[in-house]
Amino acid sequence: MPRLVTTTTGIGRLDGDVVSELKLPYPDLGAALADGVSLHDVAAADTGAESALSETELRAPVPHPTKIWAVGWAYHAHREEVSHEQVHDDPFIFLKAPSSVAATRSVIRLPAIAPDKVDYEGELVIVIGKEATDVAEKDAVDYIAGFTIGNDVSARDVQKGDKPGRLANISLGKSFDTFAPMGPCITTLDEFDDFNNLELKTIVDGDQRQHARTSDLIYPISEIVAYTSAYTTLVPGDIIMTGTPSGVGRPQGLFLKDKSSVQIEIEGIGVLENTVAHAVDKK
Repeated sequence: MPRLVTTTTGIGRLDGDVVSELKLPYPDLGAALADGVSLHDVAAADTGAESALSETELRAPVPHPTKIWAVGWAYHAHREEVSHEQVHDDPFIFLKAPSSVAATRSVIRLPAIAPDKVDYEGELVIVIGKEATDVAEKDAVDYIAGFTIGNDVSARDVQKGDKPGRLANISLGKSFDTFAPMGPCITTLDEFDDFNNLELKTIVDGDQRQHARTSDLIYPISEIVAYTSAYTTLVPGDIIMTGTPSGVGRPQGLFLKDKSSVQIEIEGIGVLENTVAHAVDKK
């Protein structure tokens, strides 16, 4: 099954480095999923014009999810680097605002209220394909449409309560506009030999900061979906960010700055790439 993208003009099928326009009545992949169309049926649609991937203006694969769930402390090595020693039987789950979604090649904005400690987190992202309520772990993969790449961008001073007079707030620190870049495509499960063992790399300003395999996840993908569905109904197009490995910036004080670049690569999906710039202060 080819990889699928959302472009500024609709939906495309990605074959190698060529995007073929698909003749569908949907503005994006999220809208197709929400209408009950499987990605297999999307990919089978008639094709139109072709363009090089490098010349195609992409949007986030699902620009308007109803929910973005994210997993914290999902890799043992990441727990060690941030000195989080608590043992959890269940995944630690939190919400990011859907309005934080951004596309590959777009700009991550350093928020005017908290520009100094903005961090990156490269992650494998689950895209839900059909409604899931209290599903069993053994059945969970049946509810997954595919995977994309995400960057759980985080203002650490807001997240950790480092700003004087303000409480720590995980969701608020991770929900600024542009703080959830995703893309470049959705890859369906049948494209992977083993989606539980994918290589992930994060490169910031030319320096490789993160390198892990998804087999290092503490909570398997099926467990994450099943657990989340026990607390909230997942609907087609919902997003679950599975957590980040070690190598984030905060422990070394290596935060994103104006003109920084971030590339996150996951095998079988591609590369999510963004630049960084200061947001415009509207005061």
